[in-house]
Amino acid sequence: MRKKSPFWLNLICFQILVLLVETACNMRDSQFAHLPPSDYFYKRYEGKMGEDLHFTMELNRHDSTLEGSYFYEKIGKPIDLSGKIDKSGRISLVESLEGKETGKFEGSFKAGNQEEIVGEWVAKGKKISFEMQENYQKGMAQLKMDNYSDSYGKCDLNEEKMQGCAKIRLNVLQIVENSSETIKNKVNEKLNLMAFEGKNPENITRDFIAQYQKDIKELSPEFTLVYEQNLDMKVLLNEKNILSIQCEKYEYMGGAHGSLNNTFANFDLGTGAEIAVESLFLPNSKQEISTIAEQSFRIKNNISEKQTFEEAGYWFADNKFYLPQKFYLLRDKIVFQYEEYEIAPYAMGAQIVEIPYTQIEKFLLKDSILANFLKP
Repeated sequence: MRKKSPFWLNLICFQILVLLVETACNMRDSQFAHLPPSDYFYKRYEGKMGEDLHFTMELNRHDSTLEGSYFYEKIGKPIDLSGKIDKSGRISLVESLEGKETGKFEGSFKAGNQEEIVGEWVAKGKKISFEMQENYQKGMAQLKMDNYSDSYGKCDLNEEKMQGCAKIRLNVLQIVENSSETIKNKVNEKLNLMAFEGKNPENITRDFIAQYQKDIKELSPEFTLVYEQNLDMKVLLNEKNILSIQCEKYEYMGGAHGSLNNTFANFDLGTGAEIAVESLFLPNSKQEISTIAEQSFRIKNNISEKQTFEEAGYWFADNKFYLPQKFYLLRDKIVFQYEEYEIAPYAMGAQIVEIPYTQIEKFLLKDSILANFLKP
């Protein structure tokens, strides 16, 4: 006759079983590294508003500034976010669609970490509680942001009163999880090259401060100099094996205005290779896509069909529209961006062409990474 196990042993086994089930249910589809709190980060959150309104939010933090977007799972259309975070961890995010404010997230980090945010969504006097937690699914990358910075002189004043100051801040993204070691290293190497062009970041900061000190010694005492150099990386898309990164470089070393330059990289997280625009579209579709792009550019910049680009203040050679080399992928559209001064004066700002995928989906190569991205 089989002997029964003691009650206490059955109880322990039951508790272990419950723990294992809970662990399995809470496991993420991919690895998740618990990073220490930082003033510079990229994070992806999954959240719930009210009882059953689920959403996904991506945030890029640079010191006290927050930028990003979110979308509701039932709709899928991204909504832009911009805002601030104070030293106590209080967050204020304004959401906007087509330049119009549509609501605001007010909240804070939960339990002193940066992996959970709780608060209220506010719009037109209505308040709804929300909570969200950092998470990364299969086909996404978890990234950290390495910061290199230095300053010299009176940099603790606000920008209007700042005198005799040099400050430099370099932020570079690096994959930490959710990819094979080979692919992770391959992408990280390209991100470092994109940011630092093969130079050591510590040497870049040191040389910048040294150049300022040299220049200021050569001036008369009554002159003051303000030098500034910033490099900020942002995640534009991180989903279904596509990682799109923006690298914004700003430098001011005297003159009427500083120099601003943006570069972009789009990675296939399945291979670590950069995505070439030619790999996305059917051969011989370039002219048709360019025609759609020109229509979009004219509408965005209020240029009529009868008006030449020169008459509108643009510098297209022979008044013929063309798409630039730089591009990046977003959740709902592809965006092309021209170089500074390429087709317009600095005062007109960055010149871009936005094309919704719905307008060019028919030109996609069947098995391209973008075609697979758009599949339900």
